[in-house]
Amino acid sequence: MSDSPPPDVPPPDFSPPDPGPWSGGHDHTPGEDARHDVAFIPPTPEPPPIPSVLLHPVRAPAETGASRRTSLSEMGKAWGVAMEFMFTIAGGLLIGVAADLYFKSTPTGALIGLGLGFAYALWRILRRTLLEERARERARGGERAGSPGPGQRPGDGPRGARKP
Repeated sequence: MSDSPPPDVPPPDFSPPDPGPWSGGHDHTPGEDARHDVAFIPPTPEPPPIPSVLLHPVRAPAETGASRRTSLSEMGKAWGVAMEFMFTIAGGLLIGVAADLYFKSTPTGALIGLGLGFAYALWRILRRTLLEERARERARGGERAGSPGPGQRPGDGPRGARKP
């Protein structure tokens, strides 16, 4: 069997492709004139005028000293909660690493300490949030209906009144 193509197949065409509509209608060989080797890019239109609302700066409302102090104290509380969360997790990890060193077990103590540190940090944040929410409710004018006060169990009823 021979490797030559069958006689009815035309030979391949190695001529350059048709430049197409982006050539600007010029028939030339590539490199002949560099201006015609790039695609035609139409000129950019003029941008629309800037709206007058965007020409003048908007002034922020003046903050009073009390609102600025409140926002700073809230930010400080948030940072405190975040740092407490991170250090509680890191403490659990360090206790786990110490247990690994003592018992000569490689990652087991560190993983258990990390998990317990995360769980304890989450529990502390939830407890702190619930206590702050209760304090805010009391400051707004009373207890929520159905929520037990401090030192009460859920089925005790109104504050101070115990079932006989």
